[in-house]
Order: sequence, then C-alpha cells, then structure tokens
Amino acid sequence: MSRLYHDLYERALTDLWPHLPTEIDGGRIADLGCHDGVMSDILAATFPKSKVYGFGQSRQGMDRARSLSRDVSWVEMPPAGWADELRQIAPGGFDLLISHGGAPAGDDLTDIAQRFRPHIKKGGRLIVQVPVTLNGWMAILSGMADTQADDLKTFSELTEIFPETEFDLKFWSSRYLQVFDDLTDLAEFLMAQAARVNVALLAPTIEDTYARLSGDNNVSATADGHGCAALEHVFLVACRK
Repeated sequence: MSRLYHDLYERALTDLWPHLPTEIDGGRIADLGCHDGVMSDILAATFPKSKVYGFGQSRQGMDRARSLSRDVSWVEMPPAGWADELRQIAPGGFDLLISHGGAPAGDDLTDIAQRFRPHIKKGGRLIVQVPVTLNGWMAILSGMADTQADDLKTFSELTEIFPETEFDLKFWSSRYLQVFDDLTDLAEFLMAQAARVNVALLAPTIEDTYARLSGDNNVSATADGHGCAALEHVFLVACRK
C-alpha cells in the first residue's frame, strides 16, 4: 500500500502545483498529520531547498516516517500542541501548511482553518484536503445523507475565518483514474482512507467493502486484468494576500 499512497500523493501534489506559493523552494513547509511520512518525503524531494516539517502523533507511524527520510524534521506530539510548535518554529509563518487527509480525529474543516490560519505568512498557503468522497463511494458506504445544507454552512463559516480582504479562498478538485492490482487492493485503500478521515463505514470488513465495490459502475478493468477506478480529491486552498 505504501507505493500506492506515494503515487496518489505525488499526483495530488503535481495537480496542486498552480496553487503553491511561487517562492516555496527555500521556504518553510509543514505537513500536518503526516502519518507514515509519505507526503512529507515527497515535499522534501520536490523542494530540496525548503525546510520541511512532518507533524504526527502515532509512534508507529512516526517510526516509519523517520526510517523513510532524513531530509524532513519530524515532530511527534498530540495535535493539540501543533499550533504552538508551529509558532515556535516559524514566528513569521509558513510558506505552505498542508493537510492531505491527515486531520486530527474530531476536527472539521473550520476547526483546522481556525487553528492554523495564524501560521500562514504573507503570500503563503493553507491547503487542506476536504474529507474525501471517492466518486461517491464514501457516502454510499457510510450511509451519509445529503450534506448540501451543511456544506453551505461550512462555506459561510470559512468566509468569516478567511475574509476576502486578507485571503483568496477557493475549493479545488483533482479527478483522475487510478489503477489497482485488483478490487481487494481497492477495498483496502477505501478502508484506509475512511479511517484517515474518520468515517465510520457501515461495511466493517474488506470482504463487505469488496462486495459493494464489485457492483459499482465506476470500477472497470484494464486490458491486463487490473482494476481501474475514478478518484477525486477536493482541497480547500487559502492564500494570504
């Protein structure tokens, strides 16, 4: 699965390129909720002149992260302390704060926005992956109802947190095809993503998830028999003017 996540994160970062600060290489970057360090490692390799910090709280995940890269400064602590640590590291703010599916459990989009807004420097960005719907599968598997009213409320709250006099605020979507070895691999990925964004699945096992995906029209097969699925990542992008 680590190779799969690397490919997904690398593709997401490539698609995010137009939304990154122009002078990011040589700046300060924080990966909030780095898990096993895959995105942090990609950021460090992509911007070798930058100082990259990977924030995580899982001892197991951070041990894997430390073994992955020595080019990242790993910060292991509970999420409640991240904001204070960011202030200590860079009192003037960061060029990029990114949370790619790594939000602390219980935090929603407005929580993250409130907590980390003060740590964006002028011209910097806060990029947060909105809790992911993989082509609607998350909503189906978790039994979620239509959330349009909640989405409008969230956007209203965000416009107060990021007033247009100080920030450019947008939502941006990246949609692409991803090839999996088979549907079991895809089912494992879905379950892992659900855990990362704190979605309680009604289908509690890989087998049940596989059974549901087997009937999904958005899953197809490549010529060599691999599974092919449409994925979508949606991001909140806040730029301090």
